[in-house]
Amino acid sequence: MSESERRDAILHLLHIAGGLDIAFLTGFILGAASHRMAIVFDNAVTGAAVLAAVTIEPLVKDYVFPSAAYEEPIHKEQCRFLGVKPCLHYHLQIDEALGSTMGLSIINASMHMLNDMKTFIEAEVSVAEDGGAGKGRQAGKN
Repeated sequence: MSESERRDAILHLLHIAGGLDIAFLTGFILGAASHRMAIVFDNAVTGAAVLAAVTIEPLVKDYVFPSAAYEEPIHKEQCRFLGVKPCLHYHLQIDEALGSTMGLSIINASMHMLNDMKTFIEAEVSVAEDGGAGKGRQAGKN
């Protein structure tokens, strides 16, 4: 499909699926992905924008994280189509971006663990002194 055909298909999709809100979100998602930022979505509206962005640029999919599992059939189908699974299962029924807020909190905590936590050596954690099962392993003898 040529670039102009793809653009026409996206404009048609945006016309059918929603209005300026989805068009704005689609552009925001494309911009975020171009800067290698995580994109967390939590409902059918943001899911529609994610699908539009992935249609425009398939590499966007590498940056997409669904936050919460919703009972909405559309949301379930969006996740299935994207091949992603939400990490939170709270049976949420509200549409107030609560899922994205919680999803961003999980990503933030994960990045903190990866980037800021010290290793045992850096934290000067001592080898087990009690002679327990892990003593040799901690001392590097196993």
